[in-house]
Amino acid sequence: MDSGPLIAVVTGPSGVGKDTVLSLLEEKIPSLYIPITATTRKPRKGEVNGIHQFFYEDQEFDQLVTDNLLLEWAHVYGKRYGVPISEIEKARELDRDVLVRTDIQGAFQIKKTKDSAVIIFLAPPSLDSLESRLRLRGGLSVEEIEHRLEEAKSELDQSILFDYIVINENDRLDVTVDALKNILENLGFGKKTIVEE
Repeated sequence: MDSGPLIAVVTGPSGVGKDTVLSLLEEKIPSLYIPITATTRKPRKGEVNGIHQFFYEDQEFDQLVTDNLLLEWAHVYGKRYGVPISEIEKARELDRDVLVRTDIQGAFQIKKTKDSAVIIFLAPPSLDSLESRLRLRGGLSVEEIEHRLEEAKSELDQSILFDYIVINENDRLDVTVDALKNILENLGFGKKTIVEE
């Protein structure tokens, strides 16, 4: 895989705003390829298989693992998530650089597999801020929020092991996106030209 595309990984606690930040970043660096991840969780309202995520039953996911078809995978809040190797190959075919959104376990797995990968931790300004975001998101019980906050504390402790830490300040999304854009551009991302077919 070392001859493949540049790879960076963005991770952070549940509720920190990874999806929103990456969506805006993709607009700023059109040559980025953000792989679609595989998961055993059920689709949320409005989510489409193969666009938002690849949704699998447990036994189907087992087969992906057995066949070594995932770059990384991990258990996250009772479900499994992973990055299909086919998505990295797709980026190579499109001559795009890869920005993976994953959990902290996945970030470390990718770094171990591909030493040249850059891992970036997206952090909340505080745990209180993260708690507010989780409550506003809705759909989570009090117990689930508390569990995610405990996980966040552990993840924040491990953030010092990352190549970069970017704080996603409240109401300053543009600053967060620009900080990530600068990091990626300094690493050589964004130099590829997208040819429209």
